[in-house]
Amino acid sequence: EAPALFRPDTIMEVTANYVEDVVAVSFRNITDAVHRATRLLDAYRELLAKSRLDDLTGVLNRSALFERIERVSAEISLPTAILFIDVDNFKTINDTHGHLVGDHVLRITAARLADLCNSNTVLGRIGGDEFVIAMFDDEEPLTTNEPEQLRRRLRRAARAPIDLNDSTLSIELSVGIAHNPGESTLE
Repeated sequence: EAPALFRPDTIMEVTANYVEDVVAVSFRNITDAVHRATRLLDAYRELLAKSRLDDLTGVLNRSALFERIERVSAEISLPTAILFIDVDNFKTINDTHGHLVGDHVLRITAARLADLCNSNTVLGRIGGDEFVIAMFDDEEPLTTNEPEQLRRRLRRAARAPIDLNDSTLSIELSVGIAHNPGESTLE
C-alpha cells in the first residue's frame, strides 16, 4: 500500500508479478476500504475503552480493576497494600443536593484520587461511592508507612471545596488499608 503520487488523499495497492521475463505492475484504489477499516478499528478501540472504564468517573470499572490487579500481580508481584475508599455521607449529598450534584462529587473525587496515584498503583471504582487503590512495589519494597501517607494525602485532597453552581461542598473519605505480608491473594 502506498499513497498515490499523482492523486492526493488516495491510497493505492501496488502489485508486481514476474512471469517469464515480464513484469506486470497493477494499481488498485483501496482508499475507501482503508478508511472503512480505520473507522471500524477506531470504533472497536472506543468500545473497548468504554467497556473497561466507569461511565461516570472515567477510572477503571470493577471488572477491569480486578483484572488489572490480577495481571500486575502475575507479572510483577502481589499488591503490597489495598486501600478501600468510601465517600462519607454520600447518600446525604444525593438526598440534599440531588443526583446530578452527587455525580459531580464522584467525578471530582475520582479525579483527585487519580491525581495522587502513580505508576505503582491501580485505581478503580467498585460501585456507588466506593473506590479501590492497589499499591505495588517498584524497584524498592513499599514501607508500611507509604499506604498510610497515601491515605492522609487522599483525605486531604478530598476535603478541598467542590464548586457547585451557588455554593461549595466539602467531603470526607473513609479509607481502610489492607496490608499484604506477601502471601495473600487478591481474594
